[in-house]
Amino acid sequence: MLHHYTSIETLSLILRSKKIRFNRLDRVDDISESSTFGDYTLAPFLYISCWTDSDEENIPLWNMYTGNMRGVRLSFPENPFQYLLIPKQQRPGLHLTEDVFSPLSIEQIMGDKHFVVPSFFKPDKFGSKVSYVENSQGIYADALKIKVNPDGTFSGTGRGPGDIAVHKSKEWAFQHEYRFVLYILPTPGPISDFLQSDSAFASYSNHIAVSLAKGQGPELQYFDVDIDPQKLQQMKVTLGPMATTAEKTIVESLLQDYCGHKNVSDSRLQGTIRARS
Repeated sequence: MLHHYTSIETLSLILRSKKIRFNRLDRVDDISESSTFGDYTLAPFLYISCWTDSDEENIPLWNMYTGNMRGVRLSFPENPFQYLLIPKQQRPGLHLTEDVFSPLSIEQIMGDKHFVVPSFFKPDKFGSKVSYVENSQGIYADALKIKVNPDGTFSGTGRGPGDIAVHKSKEWAFQHEYRFVLYILPTPGPISDFLQSDSAFASYSNHIAVSLAKGQGPELQYFDVDIDPQKLQQMKVTLGPMATTAEKTIVESLLQDYCGHKNVSDSRLQGTIRARS
């Protein structure tokens, strides 16, 4: 099972949009995660969705992410995203030699001002446990290499999103975190506009390399990904240990409106934690 601790307000937004929001790595609660990439600043290019794979209710997570332990825990049996078929095809900017299943559409992957590195075509390759280490500083120092070409343009090579943003300092081990990572690159426009000539495509690639070198991420504050409707129906909701009867009624009403049921469980910690003034 994968679990996500959040507020009732955020639950409402998730149910209404049927999407999970990925936030930029430089906005997560562990500030040190932004300084693990050596000479480069990659955090503005990485968007993550944070979960835990611990089935035991976690008091620190209740306290940190649900608003005084009065929110909810959302539980899914597996990766919650909707995978749709993208048939094999040859088109400008896209060469698929076989059918793939993707949680993002082609339009989402190849935006007007961004490109999402497609590392998620197989559900079992998208998402991983976070590893906790003694010292995470500089652990991804080799994640990106930028070089200046003889003609003055830039080019770069780097590790994929499944190999970065998956380590944290041991102080955070209580989270038992499982996360999904999207690597999103800024582009000067749709890739199809830059495939008319080799020089145009070189300009497109150079823009990405320069942006990486300067740490200038895409103009996206967040990125939303669709939840599989069937998995949304299977979602289990647990109320926070300090939730009130009124808040339970609100959660039941939201689930009834958007999911057609009102299956909500009380926390096993209910009545065991003393409220503080």
